[in-house]
Amino acid sequence: MEKDTYFGKSYYLSADIGGTNTRISLIEREGDTYTPLFIERLKSREIRDLPEVFRKAFTLAKREGKIPVALAISAAGPVRDNRCTMTNLPWVIDGRSLTEQLKIPCRVMNDFSALGYALPTLDLEDPSKVLPLPKPGGVLPEPSGSVWGLVGAGTGLGTGFVVKQGKLVISLASEGGHADFPVFNEETWELQQYLRDKLGFNPEVERIVSGSGIASIYDFYRGKGVIEDSENTRRVDSKSENEKPEEISRIAKEDPSFAPIFHLFVRCYARFAANLALIGLCSRGIFLAGGIAAKNEIFFLSDFLFVESFVFSKNPVLRNILFNTPVYLLKDYDLSLIGAVKALQYLEGKEETYAG
Repeated sequence: MEKDTYFGKSYYLSADIGGTNTRISLIEREGDTYTPLFIERLKSREIRDLPEVFRKAFTLAKREGKIPVALAISAAGPVRDNRCTMTNLPWVIDGRSLTEQLKIPCRVMNDFSALGYALPTLDLEDPSKVLPLPKPGGVLPEPSGSVWGLVGAGTGLGTGFVVKQGKLVISLASEGGHADFPVFNEETWELQQYLRDKLGFNPEVERIVSGSGIASIYDFYRGKGVIEDSENTRRVDSKSENEKPEEISRIAKEDPSFAPIFHLFVRCYARFAANLALIGLCSRGIFLAGGIAAKNEIFFLSDFLFVESFVFSKNPVLRNILFNTPVYLLKDYDLSLIGAVKALQYLEGKEETYAG
């Protein structure tokens, strides 16, 4: 990688590749400030030649006289040896192969690991970036300790942890979204049995807390008669499996008969987030990433539905831990693009610390 100084300007291509959407950005770094200069948004399944997408972005940056020194890629899947096998796309993204093709250093990392590196510098007072979820009584717990937790439902379910030791920050990738679904009442036991019979195996939590999970809960309620035939159900049933979650979300905001779908979804999301908070003792906060929470915050905020499910425990000690764990909804979709560049700096040894 070309040498760049900490206080000089330098430019990086950054890509966030998810199961549904892909974003490509040119990031300008000056000192400790990272600024996206352009962001291109693509449908992942419409991409036929990923290296060509990167070549076009590089050419566009070069034409403006801003030559990228490296490419940082955050991808939705496990990463090993600079290579990601994506979870919800039939893709393998190989950083070494891209380095040879593009003639600039390329680093591939897990998307939630990249996002984690952006958390320590996140301004919690900026409402355009983050929304704190108040606990019952309007309580907003103060962040403390050394561990953040990340969980984000979109096409799949991402998880991660960020650990701060002194000034050193380490973002840990996780595939926690593929853990077994945690049943917590009679209804979720029925849902688990429904999916087990449908799939032929015990469902992982991603099968419920994700876009496809919204569609599964819809089908579950249709089978139980909770949601009756209507013009809106016919609209949903006419959509492809990939289109159903967005249509259900749109209708649920207008049709009260669809509201139970999101009520159950939010409770399942909250219980899994609570499990994550207890596993990592994430006293600096649990951060809800992914498009579903950001686009449907009305269901997460209404009647404290998310936080009441989050803090529920029959053990008063555990309930106190969860009550005092801050929960934030991330509203900045592009945070992972900056996080990927911060991670690249860290992984290449140019920075050993991040402020925050």
